[in-house]
Amino acid sequence: MALSTALAWPGMAASADMEPLLGVYYDNLNKVNIKGGALLYDAPADCYRPPHCGGRTYKYADAELGLEGLKLTAGKGVDEMESSARVGLSYANFHKQKLAGVETVMFAMGLSLKLGYYAGLQHTPNRFLLGLGLGF
Repeated sequence: MALSTALAWPGMAASADMEPLLGVYYDNLNKVNIKGGALLYDAPADCYRPPHCGGRTYKYADAELGLEGLKLTAGKGVDEMESSARVGLSYANFHKQKLAGVETVMFAMGLSLKLGYYAGLQHTPNRFLLGLGLGF
């Protein structure tokens, strides 16, 4: 379900594939949450040459709305056939707790694992993130 998009961003091809990023998670910071965003691939897929079907890099941005608040993340990732790994910088606002940190998500066969470390802002303690979810 890739969309072809014309782009004029520096360092990117004139055309790239964009795909939605959707998921439902449970984690220790935001409890039950839904995630929505977009993956913007750095180059179109070239599946006529099999080694080029996997290993596609992308940039992404997502927003996560959960029982505890809102989290915004942007970063980079790589697809390898039916799995994906991404790492990004996040800002979270959970019930008056403001956090900034780094988060990684590993996805395979529809299941996702989230790991992260968040530094507390404005007298909020530092926190670790651990979560599981379903990606679509």
